[in-house]
Amino acid sequence: MSNKKVSIYDIADYLGIASSTVSRALNDHARISEKTKEEVRRVAKVLGFEKNHLATGLITNQSLTIGVVVPAVNRNFFASAITGIEKIASENGYTVLICQSHDLYDREVELFDTLIANRVDGIIVSLAINTEQFDHFRKARDTGIPLVFFDRVCDEIEDTFKIVVKDFEGAYLGTSHLAEQGFKRIAHIAGYQSQKIFRDRLAGYKQALLDANLPYDEKLVKYCQLTTEDGTGIAEELLQHPPGPDAFFCANNLTAISAMAYALNHHIKVPQEMGIVGFSEETVSSLLKPSVTSVRQPCEEMGTLAAQKLLEEINQEPAGQLDFKEIALSTELIVRESSTPH
Repeated sequence: MSNKKVSIYDIADYLGIASSTVSRALNDHARISEKTKEEVRRVAKVLGFEKNHLATGLITNQSLTIGVVVPAVNRNFFASAITGIEKIASENGYTVLICQSHDLYDREVELFDTLIANRVDGIIVSLAINTEQFDHFRKARDTGIPLVFFDRVCDEIEDTFKIVVKDFEGAYLGTSHLAEQGFKRIAHIAGYQSQKIFRDRLAGYKQALLDANLPYDEKLVKYCQLTTEDGTGIAEELLQHPPGPDAFFCANNLTAISAMAYALNHHIKVPQEMGIVGFSEETVSSLLKPSVTSVRQPCEEMGTLAAQKLLEEINQEPAGQLDFKEIALSTELIVRESSTPH
C-alpha cells in the first residue's frame, strides 16, 4: 500500500475537473455548486484526503489566513468578538492570527506591517484608542488586502465594511436610566474624542441630560484611556472636591467597576449615594456586589458579521461589486444593583 498522501490534484484527476475547483469546493466557495461540493467531498473521503492549507493556498493564490488586530484580548468584548470571527473563519477553511495592539498606535502599525509581509488574505481591526493617523490602513488596501473595521472604526478609509453598535443610543439609555433613578449630578468618564464611538457616547450622554432637564457641567466630564487606573483616579478627583457627582456613566465597564470600587472603599454607598452605569460587559459585571448595570453590546454577533463581510470581499468574483457600508447593531441596557437605589 502506498504511503503517498492524497492531494487535491488526485481528486481533480479522479473527477476530471480543475484543481482550483477542487480547492474552492473544499473551502465551501459560494461560486461552486452544492452538487460539485458534495461530489468533491465524497471523493476526498474515499481517497483519504487530508487538507493541507498551505498547498491549497498556493493553488488559489491565497494564504487562507486572516489577521485580527484588537486593543486587548483580555477584555470580554474583544474575546467574544474573536469567538465570532474564529467560528466563521474555521467554517470557511481559514486560520486566524490574533494580534494585540495594547491600545498603542505604534504597535498597531508594526502589526499591520507584519500581517502585510505575511500576505494574509484580509484583516479585521478595532483601532487603538490613540490612533489618529491611518497610512497603515491605506498601505494594506494598496497592497490588495481587504479590511473590515469593527467597534472603533476609521471613517477616513472608504470602501470598507464597518461593524459598530448604536453608541449614541446606548449612552442615552444608560444616562437616562440614572436620571430616572433620581440622580442629579451625573459625571461621564469618557474615551478620547479622536474615536467616533466615544464622541457618540458623549453626545448620547449630553442629550439624555438635556431631555431630563439636568444641567451639563463640563467639569463632570473627564477624558482618558479608560483603564482601571483611570476609573480610580477620576473617581478620586471628582469625589474629593464637593460638589461632586452622585452618579457615573462610564464609557466602558473597566472604569465603571474601578470607580465603584473607589466609592465603596471610601464609605460611599452604591447605589444609595452613588449610581454607576458602564458601557459593555465584563465577565465579573454580574458577579460583583453590588452587580454593575451595563449597556450590553452584541459582541459575538459583531465578530461574526465582521468575518462574514471580510470573506465576502476576499472571495468576490468579479471584484468591485460589493456595497460597502456601516452596519450598526442595537444595544441593550442590563439593569443591576449599582444604579437602582429604589
